[in-house]
Amino acid sequence: MEQFIAATLIWLAGQMGQPPHLEAPPVVYMSRGELHQLTAHSHQLGNRYLVGGMYNSRDDMVYLPNTFDFDNPYEQSILVHELVHYIQDARRIRFDCPALYEEQAYRLQAVWLQRNGLTPNPIPHFVLDEIRACDRHAFEGSVLATDRPQNGDRVRRRQEETTAPSGVRVFRGGSTR
Repeated sequence: MEQFIAATLIWLAGQMGQPPHLEAPPVVYMSRGELHQLTAHSHQLGNRYLVGGMYNSRDDMVYLPNTFDFDNPYEQSILVHELVHYIQDARRIRFDCPALYEEQAYRLQAVWLQRNGLTPNPIPHFVLDEIRACDRHAFEGSVLATDRPQNGDRVRRRQEETTAPSGVRVFRGGSTR
């Protein structure tokens, strides 16, 4: 995992136009319940979404669930997302609108998944709403926005199986109407 983090930090820094020299943050594993309580969105998540990871700028650590499957490329992409937040903090990247930190992290996570031949998961609708409050056209027409309920429709969740280029079978949630 250390090699993955080091290589990913270099790739992300390049994508973000930042110098590539960064120490890797510590990674702490905890139960999903503990992770859920740490996240800023826990009140919005309810039981509908599982928290996949978190970067905490106060202690400069990445938190992952103790069920984290490093062989699953979708779970690796969660680590990619959290490393974006780590770089934002370490390089003191500032945005006028706080939701743009998530926009950048979701966008780079999606690029990483696509470069690995995988389809990105949709952004939770409440995060997409916050991002669109900053940039109303963010992710317009993107697969990342398919989780947003339209016209009050309720989104139903289903599980899909994907085979990654590495041959790993990946199960992930999808949405249908």
